[in-house]
Amino acid sequence: MALLPIVLRLLARFEGIPKHTDIELSLMTRYFIFQVIHSFLIVTLSSGIIAALPELANNLSSAPTLLARNLPLASNFFLTFVILQGLTVTASGLLTLVPLIIYYVKLILLGSTPRSIFTIKYTMRNVTWGNLFPTITLLVVICRSLLILLRLN
Repeated sequence: MALLPIVLRLLARFEGIPKHTDIELSLMTRYFIFQVIHSFLIVTLSSGIIAALPELANNLSSAPTLLARNLPLASNFFLTFVILQGLTVTASGLLTLVPLIIYYVKLILLGSTPRSIFTIKYTMRNVTWGNLFPTITLLVVICRSLLILLRLN
């Protein structure tokens, strides 16, 4: 999951998208679709099928009702996923260790003139919206579906 945005960004560049914003938009769309399919739909359906497997073996004709009854059992996974993502995203936002190391390495290696030191010190970092936005949107989708499941029960 950590390497997928890098690969998708490289594929968007290889595709011939010229602007950085268009590459990030392409990454946003593709990464969000992958996360919804992989992290949400497959986990939900597989946990519902696994929980209903013993009953499905006995009565295959009642598969839709069994799955509808057992799909809310996946909510425990999604609750822990939302809590874990909320804590790690906040912690990684506060602890930006890799950019700090890169800053000092660039300052030592590339800071030979006052202009280059000024550029290194006061140039703002870019936000990689293609990585950040799909993860937050996936959390919104999961929370929204959990609220719908709670209302149905």
